[in-house]
Amino acid sequence: MHKVLKVKDIMTKKFTSIPYESSLKEAAKILHDGGFAGAPVIDENGNLKGIISEKDLFRALYPSYGEFYEQEEMIPTMNSEEVQNWLLSASDKKIKDILKEPITTTPETPLVQVGALMLAQGIHRLPVMDGDKMVGIITRRDIYSAIFNYLFDFKK
Repeated sequence: MHKVLKVKDIMTKKFTSIPYESSLKEAAKILHDGGFAGAPVIDENGNLKGIISEKDLFRALYPSYGEFYEQEEMIPTMNSEEVQNWLLSASDKKIKDILKEPITTTPETPLVQVGALMLAQGIHRLPVMDGDKMVGIITRRDIYSAIFNYLFDFKK
């Protein structure tokens, strides 16, 4: 019989965070330079404010449906340089303006429960909280690997 794997068994304890006051461009640079698809956003006091992902940045840089249809006549006629300028001007937006309340987990939460939560919510990473302190991060890939390596004995 296998023991029940918990978040603490596989979470990453060293993680890169993004300052809360960062612009989209600054956040994108941190993700790009670190090769991350997402990272926690932390304020000056070390408090978790949210998670930012490449998908969040992509959505924030491009016009929403509302913006697109408000400028319906202009956007199809924009040349490549004008579209690039649109993206550059959007990159100065602050990430704090697009953050949502983070969904979190604890070190003691079973992996199967966290995996189900991630699938149900359509998210790829969760901050691991011990009280008010972020102690790690866990990703869907972490859970996927742990389940297949441990439960299904796919170890190399």
